[in-house]
Amino acid sequence: MPLRNAVRALRSGDRDAALRLLRQSQVDRPDLAPAEILLANLYVTEGQPDQARQVLEESAVLYPEDPEPHLMFADLAWRQRHITDACVQYQRALELAADFNGSPARQAKLKVWALAGLGSVAEARGQLETAGELYRELLKLDPRHPQARFRMGHVLFGLGQVDEAVEQFRAAREFHDSAPMAELTVAGLYQQAGDLTQVEPWIQRAVDAAPKDVVPLIAMARFQLDVRHDAEEAGAFVERAVQVAPKAREPQLLRGEVAWRLGKLAEAEKILEKMVLQAPDDLAANIALTGVLAEQDDPNRRRRAEELALLTAADNPQSADAAATLGWVEFQLGKFAQAEQQLRAAVQMPGASRDAKYYLARVLYRRGQIAAAQQMLREVLAANGPFVHLREARAWRLEVDGSPAKP
Repeated sequence: MPLRNAVRALRSGDRDAALRLLRQSQVDRPDLAPAEILLANLYVTEGQPDQARQVLEESAVLYPEDPEPHLMFADLAWRQRHITDACVQYQRALELAADFNGSPARQAKLKVWALAGLGSVAEARGQLETAGELYRELLKLDPRHPQARFRMGHVLFGLGQVDEAVEQFRAAREFHDSAPMAELTVAGLYQQAGDLTQVEPWIQRAVDAAPKDVVPLIAMARFQLDVRHDAEEAGAFVERAVQVAPKAREPQLLRGEVAWRLGKLAEAEKILEKMVLQAPDDLAANIALTGVLAEQDDPNRRRRAEELALLTAADNPQSADAAATLGWVEFQLGKFAQAEQQLRAAVQMPGASRDAKYYLARVLYRRGQIAAAQQMLREVLAANGPFVHLREARAWRLEVDGSPAKP
């Protein structure tokens, strides 16, 4: 109770009351940090890092043998990617933890914290052998630490020890059931490394290992849809996912996306309407439904698409997909100047998709900027990543310059 009241006091701006309550909480909890350090933790939790730093400066003077102020300084530096500063503080904390005379439980916790931080620093610097040594030391102190197991798996994968990495990922999942399946983690790492030949087999291993688990089925559907661009094959896995989890939202949304990519617009509309009705703020569902409505030759549907696109873009001003969808709708409505302006802005936003650039190429071509449109289309077709309109883009390239796109 004192801890909860301390939070309330801090939120009301009464630091002294918060500190007094934190001291009360220590009466029956000798494993807790000193009150000033707890106060700094509360400031961090409340999103007030500057106030936390001020209290930590005081704490470092009051408790020079306590590692926790250094650990908190290190975490704050890490969040700002000040890696060297973080490293110095983590190292100092580990040195202090070795001779710390507080409770044994707190000493062990502080050592684990310091080793985890130093492991992250070593990973960030590409020092995988060093990171592995640090995580091994950590796991001696806490063998059930799921995040350390997970990071150790990443390190081993980076060192080419895939089987050993899988063991660590499986251990992480054993100790924490929210951890991803080992096979899916390895598939993701291969995809990050650009080795797509290994991705599908590892996802398939996950599907085979847990045929009644919707997660690997969704992963395979996504891979087929966004990497292989095989909507038919993706659809087969989506249907299996629907059978496994008929009430789950993601398989149904994927169903709509698959229908859209296959050009089954009426079917896609029916599915996506339901998705948006169930969750009006779902960005992906709104964008997909807007695109499906805009691409049907029906003035009423296109007007509704414009309404949806305007609302979605206004509600998600940082979304490149929302901005691009609005430009695409304007193109479908014949508002070519507005569409060009909107899409030029959209393709400059972080995370702009291949579809956004395809939309702009279509607008440029329509406005007589043929060479620019051809060049952009070539770039879009040569790129990697999800692409809803790949089928249409390949067909359009034949119309634009007569050369077939590579499948």
